[in-house]
Amino acid sequence: MDEVRAVNQRRVDQPQDYIVTVVTLLLYVGVLFAPFCFSWSGLILCFFLYCFSAMGVTLGYHRLLTHRSFKTYPVVRNVIAFAGASAFMGGPLTWVGIHRLHHAESDQDLDPHTPAHGFLWSHLTYIFRRDPADLEHWRFTKDLSKEPFMVFLERYQLLIFIANLSLLYLIGEAYSPAPFGAGLGWSWVIWGGLLRVVLVYNAAGAVNSFGHVFGYRNFETKDSSRNLWWVAILTFGEGWHNNHHASQRLAAHGRRWFELDPTYWCIRALEMCGLAWNVSRPNPAVEGQADSRT
Repeated sequence: MDEVRAVNQRRVDQPQDYIVTVVTLLLYVGVLFAPFCFSWSGLILCFFLYCFSAMGVTLGYHRLLTHRSFKTYPVVRNVIAFAGASAFMGGPLTWVGIHRLHHAESDQDLDPHTPAHGFLWSHLTYIFRRDPADLEHWRFTKDLSKEPFMVFLERYQLLIFIANLSLLYLIGEAYSPAPFGAGLGWSWVIWGGLLRVVLVYNAAGAVNSFGHVFGYRNFETKDSSRNLWWVAILTFGEGWHNNHHASQRLAAHGRRWFELDPTYWCIRALEMCGLAWNVSRPNPAVEGQADSRT
């Protein structure tokens, strides 16, 4: 306990990342206006943009860029990476670097978002402070730093998000469901922009927090990773977190018949269309079979 307390104190004492903190707080404050700006088109837009950006994170940032679970053409790679960047969870170098560091030091002192440093920390607040250990993630992204488009997404993450909100506002204002009716600009900004991003934040955060505390384990791993069905639903298959930690490079995270994995379905669809190849699949002889515990 003393060791954990010392680590917590060391992290709390680190400098505040004021830009990330202020922008995140503004996002959450903006979401408070959602009930007052409701529209059915805004709700539908929120759903579809959530699917687009969340899939960009799971399919693009995670399985393609971080773990190289499959290969694809550069243009497809860039489109999927752009979808990930639209979630406004950091550029590809930052996101991938932190996630690779998470796997290298899973649930250890240098893990950027382990629940061992606090449940809320692992869910969200770790992004508010910059521990010197977190800077180590840059050494994990030397491959992506050679790709100009990835560097572009990394460098202009905030401007891309502002442009996204501006486009939502302009199109929403131009669209009116009735003649001479009021535009839907602010409804689309708050529902399709701010609320959608906050939902993706918390869905991804649930993998880091709930996914290391609650649920069942198919595999014995050196960390506390768990499989949790409702997190898998919100994150299109990422909630089968213990399976993933057991074999990180595999394109499929689900192992049992009920462990549905929509992100893998997308990879299979790309493969059938000739847009993905070298898909990494399980080898039971190497990784072992899932046990019967639930």
